[in-house]
Amino acid sequence: MRFLSLILVFVFLLSGCAPKRIQKGVYHIVFKSRTMKFEGVGYMYEEKNKTVLQLYGGGSALLEMKVSDRVCVDGRCLGVREFNERYFKGCYMSDFLKRVLSFEPLSGAEIVSLKGGGFKQRLYKKGCYDIIYIVDSEGVYFKDRLNGFLIVIKNLKGEI
Repeated sequence: MRFLSLILVFVFLLSGCAPKRIQKGVYHIVFKSRTMKFEGVGYMYEEKNKTVLQLYGGGSALLEMKVSDRVCVDGRCLGVREFNERYFKGCYMSDFLKRVLSFEPLSGAEIVSLKGGGFKQRLYKKGCYDIIYIVDSEGVYFKDRLNGFLIVIKNLKGEI
């Protein structure tokens, strides 16, 4: 009986320590920058103050990206500022990738509400970026026309 009690306590403790994942959905994802190009079906979820993106194409894992105070791509991590400079342009706001993957408005721009929910933002900084950012029930569209950077996240379940 004592052995059974110890097993139950052990199982209870382990299940309480397991990371809590909040599934956001299944998406068709396009991710293009000067140095990275990925397209496929992906899953996104929130886990302990980080957004996780897992992207698959042709039945194979293409990419796993974890975004919090650091950005980790396939296990290789960089600080947000260093990641932005390496893969985008150094003048991007430090939290832009986490906000885009979380479907949140970007800081520093007016929010225009869209019919049926969602919003649209336009950000421009001469010589740095020219961004159009739209979040609606279909998903996310982020394009920097100046730098040729694109993120499209299309919801495959019809809800965000």
